[in-house]
Amino acid sequence: YAQVEFLPGGHVENFMFSKDGTVLKKISDEELRFYEDCFNCSESSPYYKENTFLRDNNLVPKFYGMEEYKGKKWVKIENVLHGMEHCSSVDCKIGRSTCTPSTEESKKQRDIDRCARTTSLNLGFRVTGHIFKSETGEILEKSWRGYDNIKEKDIPDIFSRFLLVNGQKEPNIQALEFFIGKLKKMLEYFEGPNTRYFRGSSLFFVLSNTSQTYDVRMIDFAYVNPLTEVGAKQDENYIPGLKALITILSDLLVKLKDPLVVMGVLGGFTAKKYLENIEQQPKAKPENPAQQKMPKKVGTKSISKFFQKLGSSFLAIYVGGVMIYSAI
Repeated sequence: YAQVEFLPGGHVENFMFSKDGTVLKKISDEELRFYEDCFNCSESSPYYKENTFLRDNNLVPKFYGMEEYKGKKWVKIENVLHGMEHCSSVDCKIGRSTCTPSTEESKKQRDIDRCARTTSLNLGFRVTGHIFKSETGEILEKSWRGYDNIKEKDIPDIFSRFLLVNGQKEPNIQALEFFIGKLKKMLEYFEGPNTRYFRGSSLFFVLSNTSQTYDVRMIDFAYVNPLTEVGAKQDENYIPGLKALITILSDLLVKLKDPLVVMGVLGGFTAKKYLENIEQQPKAKPENPAQQKMPKKVGTKSISKFFQKLGSSFLAIYVGGVMIYSAI
């Protein structure tokens, strides 16, 4: 076993990686209870149906029991990075809050402050960290706990760069479609059989364009307890973050697959902004105003409509071509 130098979620000291596709992790008794219940429960368990859903849809890392290493006991779980050459990853903390009913008041306030100054409160998740690698495995960029500086508008750009790792010339659309499908399956779990609430959990996105492999899993289960403890029927702390991520990545998919659609929709807006910028610039006075021939004034609205029609024309040509192709 060996440690790695950097993980997007931090806490590298809690992980020991093996070449056999497993990883040892230091965890709390509560997280061990979740893994044991998820992978070893019988049909008589109240969580049997939902645990089966998690296992069958590969939503959490596989559990291989406990192992003693260097005089300490570790939990042995699946290494979701295994087999992914020069793998890059993004870690997203899910939830508008990481507090539980037993969280101390002082810690609650710190959590409230952190969630308020990041995207957690508004979107229901924040990007905790990421690591992007080149085609040779060189680290191009890495970030951990830089979430204070990450705004909602920055998130599509982070995932766009993620899809281009390992020197990929075009974004990995197949990986993006897979991520969206897997997130929808997680949402199906939380809106369906789930009867527990999750706090402090993350989503771990992994991608290797070198080996064309990718995945996303739920990780970190130190605080998983019955919904009855918080008097809820669904985990309304986890679900908004999933929905926001699905929306952001789905919008990104449309943009990457159909740029003409974006051009048609934004044509008028772009033209308007362009003209506003021109009108705000100071205008030079002619040397002899009396001899200056004034051109006919063209309204901002007219030019804006022209750009909008231009974008719509490209869109019409694009859609028409698709229809003809489909008919053939």
